[in-house]
Amino acid sequence: MAELTATSWSVRNITGTGTVFEVNNESINIVGKKKWSNVRLVLLTSGSTPAAGIPLPTFGRVGLVRQLDYYILISPSVRASGDLASSTVTGMWMTISTGGDRVKFYRGQRVAATGATLHVPDIFPTGNVLGSGLTLICQAVGW
Repeated sequence: MAELTATSWSVRNITGTGTVFEVNNESINIVGKKKWSNVRLVLLTSGSTPAAGIPLPTFGRVGLVRQLDYYILISPSVRASGDLASSTVTGMWMTISTGGDRVKFYRGQRVAATGATLHVPDIFPTGNVLGSGLTLICQAVGW
């Protein structure tokens, strides 16, 4: 299965039923010298997760003109398939990379210690499969 890339994402408006991102008054806010673009990213295909994380769309695809400083995750929703769906995990977490242009996934793992069950984060292994339809609500910040 192919690795997911920045072009694996469909960029859409947060509100509305459109399947294509459309820059409008609802999707863009300008505060000071920064432009904030509100977007919904949807994975179009299933694929394996790269070790460095899945690249997010570049500035032009999210309504910015010159640069993308970073993304802010607002409301992630995870639907996974393959190895993750069949494993015994207790939850999924996502984080944006320090460069602000990739998303990494972590899973919860049960660890028995002193008679109690603890939940500790475990990095989502490279090569596991994420299913199409994964949806991230986020803000792209830049200009």
